[in-house]
Amino acid sequence: MKKRKTFQLVRDLKIRTKLLMVYAVLFLVTVATGSISVYLAVKENIRQSMENELANTSDALRNMVHAAATTAVKTHLRGISEAGLKDVHHFYSLYKSGEMTESEAKNLAGIRLLTDVIGKTGYIFVWDVSRAPASVPLAVHPYIQGEDVAYVDFVQEGARLKEGYIEYDWKNPHETAARKKSMYLSFFKPWKWVIAAASYREEFLDLVDIADFKAFITPLKFGESGYSFIFDINGDTVIHPTMTGNLFDAKDTGGRYFIREMCFNKNGVITYSWQEPGNMKAREKLTAYRHIPEYDWIVASSSYHDEIYAPLRKLSGIIAITAILSMVIVLPLMFWLSSLLSRQLTNLVKGFARGSAGDLSVRIVPKTTDEIGQLTLYFNAFMEKLEEYHISLRKEMDEKIKTASRLEVFGKFAQAAGQGFFMTDLDGRITYANPAMCHITGCAAPEELIGRNIFDYYENVFKDILDKQIRPVLRRKNTWMGELVFKADDGREIDIIQNVFLIRDNLGKARLFATVITDITERKRIESIIQSQKERIQDQYAELETRNLELVDTHKRLVDSNLALSREKELLAITLRSIADGVITTDTGGFVTLMNHTAEIIAGVKAADAVGKSVGKLFELVNEKDAKVIENPAMTVINTGTIAIPMMDYLIVGADGSTKYVIATAAPIYDAEQSLSGAVLVLRDVTERRKMEKELIKSMKIESLGIFAGGLAHDFNNLLMAVMGNISLASRLAKDDKKMSSILNDALNASLSARELTQQLLTFSRGGEPVLSVESLGELVVRAADFIMSGSDIQMIYDIEENLWSGIVDKGQFNQVIYNIVLNARQAMADGGTLTCAARNFSYVGGEFPMEAGKYVRIDITDSGPGVAPEILKNIFDPFFTTKENGSGLGLAIAFSIVQKHGGHISLESIPGKGCVFSIYMPASTEKAVTTPAEPVADGFGKGMILVMDDDRTVADIAMLMLMHLGFDADWAKDGTEALEKYAAALDNGNPYRAVIMDLTIPGGMGGLEAVKQLKKRDPTAVVFVSSGYSNDPVVADYRDHGFDGVLNKPYLYEDLANILRRHLG
Repeated sequence: MKKRKTFQLVRDLKIRTKLLMVYAVLFLVTVATGSISVYLAVKENIRQSMENELANTSDALRNMVHAAATTAVKTHLRGISEAGLKDVHHFYSLYKSGEMTESEAKNLAGIRLLTDVIGKTGYIFVWDVSRAPASVPLAVHPYIQGEDVAYVDFVQEGARLKEGYIEYDWKNPHETAARKKSMYLSFFKPWKWVIAAASYREEFLDLVDIADFKAFITPLKFGESGYSFIFDINGDTVIHPTMTGNLFDAKDTGGRYFIREMCFNKNGVITYSWQEPGNMKAREKLTAYRHIPEYDWIVASSSYHDEIYAPLRKLSGIIAITAILSMVIVLPLMFWLSSLLSRQLTNLVKGFARGSAGDLSVRIVPKTTDEIGQLTLYFNAFMEKLEEYHISLRKEMDEKIKTASRLEVFGKFAQAAGQGFFMTDLDGRITYANPAMCHITGCAAPEELIGRNIFDYYENVFKDILDKQIRPVLRRKNTWMGELVFKADDGREIDIIQNVFLIRDNLGKARLFATVITDITERKRIESIIQSQKERIQDQYAELETRNLELVDTHKRLVDSNLALSREKELLAITLRSIADGVITTDTGGFVTLMNHTAEIIAGVKAADAVGKSVGKLFELVNEKDAKVIENPAMTVINTGTIAIPMMDYLIVGADGSTKYVIATAAPIYDAEQSLSGAVLVLRDVTERRKMEKELIKSMKIESLGIFAGGLAHDFNNLLMAVMGNISLASRLAKDDKKMSSILNDALNASLSARELTQQLLTFSRGGEPVLSVESLGELVVRAADFIMSGSDIQMIYDIEENLWSGIVDKGQFNQVIYNIVLNARQAMADGGTLTCAARNFSYVGGEFPMEAGKYVRIDITDSGPGVAPEILKNIFDPFFTTKENGSGLGLAIAFSIVQKHGGHISLESIPGKGCVFSIYMPASTEKAVTTPAEPVADGFGKGMILVMDDDRTVADIAMLMLMHLGFDADWAKDGTEALEKYAAALDNGNPYRAVIMDLTIPGGMGGLEAVKQLKKRDPTAVVFVSSGYSNDPVVADYRDHGFDGVLNKPYLYEDLANILRRHLG
């Protein structure tokens, strides 16, 4: 009962109150729904972002551990494999010296190799690849020696590579399952042996230094107290910032064994409640974890929920304040609108009330021109039309009364006549008709209809109606009724209702059709009139309904516009905080109205201090070319009303005195009436870009010089080849003449100095790629510095880190870097001083220097000289820049180019009066540097013919002269085409060349690179050496990849030629 009274009370409220209630409820529901949706969306976005960050970090840590493990395994196996290669070399040398047969040497070498054990189950074995790929027998193996394993995929790959690192799955004969195995290959060419050191990866855990990972993982933080940690599959702690021991049975505050769950699932994301040691209460924690299969480790990254969702507390306050302010603004507006609407609607209601009482003359004077005003006009028009229809219907009703009296008489006649009735056979021929049919058809008597076809009285479409509509219905239920048009004999068209009955015999077979026809022509006419009037009234009502809907829609758009305006203001504030450019807006007087955080940093002033002040007094923009202060672009826009486009980078002097390079763009702000209301100034900090441009220009200068230097050095090396070759050969011939030998040695030393000069020039050439090898940088630094400082009064201090990594460098080029820098220091400390050379291991993570992240050796060379002035410092590495009277300006430029081509970095720091510090970063390797002792040179040991291909006949002549002194016969070809022809002819005659020495570059002809490809196709066993004046050419650096067997860098000596021939030809 109370509920009914409440509903009745609500129904009886005035429409103004109802509208206000509806608007208020809709507004509150919309605001609440929007606020909750935003809150939940932001919360889910924060959670998903943190989950992705944790998962990405765990993936990165897993990949780091895997990469470190692979490097450690590869290095370990390589050391064992290359040690085995040295053992095989030893037994081979015993065989070559005649101390044992080749079979004995191979047998003893195999026994020696099998004594090595790698890990727990690893071992060394040897493939004989002399008949590969068809056959690859195991020359040495602890279990299946002698077996041909050419059918195994990784064996074919190893036989093809001969040297390098391979991973594969393998099962020993006594084992039941395959395991992941690693292998390093070394190749012993004389016996065509591939020496493999292999073991299972799981046995190399002790090679991984956990301390390397701990130093990287422990500092990682997520939020204020989130961190990364590692434990093994049994729960034992590997790396953890606060805990040690076994955590397998650790439970969260809800009793959940979360460590067990992570060990079981191995990969995934988990949330649990955890209380850190020293904390008073437990907190919900989100953890992403990944499995490292090689060591059965679980690496995990975690963060606490309260830190992840901390931004939501601020968002909740913003939403609440926004909702309250919106209600304060919107509710009074709603009350005013509902009052305005209700007053006008009340007038309309009163008008409808008078109209419904019969007063069709009622009219309402419209007071507004809005939708309700238009509705008032439509009401007046409707009442006018209604009054006209009332008068018209009155007249029509009077006419219908008269018609009714006539229809009464006609009805008696119609009843007497009855409805038209006839029957036809299945083909439509009439077999019976009543008298009423004569009236319908217009015939005189029913007999006239007998035998006629009923189809003659219908339109042509009747047959289609009969076949598609009537007959299908009659088959189902034996009767059909519908409206048709009947054509009388006199041509009249009569609207009829036709009932058709299918008459069947006792067997259910169709026999005839019985049809009753009712003339409905008059009824159709009256229905048409009524329908027309009904449609007019419906159209008028629909029009009124449309106007009402438009009124409601207008109100809804007004509410939506207010909400959209609030959202746009919030979005603008978020956008300004997020963009990387500084944004400042002003009014028409140039006073600051808004400033984002980036603009605070660039201008050196807080927004709170800047708002209300003139933008021209916050900072100055200076033209760096003439140091003149330019007009602030915002003021230019306010004065001209046009966009201010920057013509150059400007130097900005902030309020705090800081300077930066910026691009300053300004544009006018117009209000809704298109009047200028202020300006917006956008500042883009391009300071870092300017620094990178300077580095690029420096590199381009060096590259341009290198193009010239490369060509000069090549030609000079060819000249030195003739000089040094003749001198070295003459020294051999005059070794018993001490005076002559001394003269020749002086000449050779001068030539070697000239060769060093060409080496410096080649550093700049485009082909000047370093020939890299693993070297002990600490030893190279000490030797080079001692050499340059020999005989000086300068005190030398060396600080070389113990276990210093080796460097991946070109030994000669690296020595040149140290020579140039130490020589600079010696010249700077003419009156004595101290030079400190320090070397440290350096792990670079990226961001600070223009080089890739990885392991480097950092070398710091510190002198106590006068230092370098700031204005000179920026040009110190430029080619030909020097402050010395007789300086060339190439020393430091060469050093810069060498370090850059090694993928490293060099920098200089100096304080005038306190000396200089050169810092050099060179790529490092954990491999140990290996030194090879020089082999003695013997005369006359060679046999057979050697072909020399060189376009310079002088170079070719000295090379052939040295070859003949070594005991070889020599032949010459001017280019690759002639060399191929001569080689093919010698091969066909059964007297092939034992080796070919090819010049890399032949102007106007085929050079060594193309010639060796075609030569190797003809004779894969050919021994080919590359010789080039570009000693640092990429082809020379990677000669094996291009088909060459060795390198002779021009100019080379007699001893260089003898050593390479003895190594490859025996």
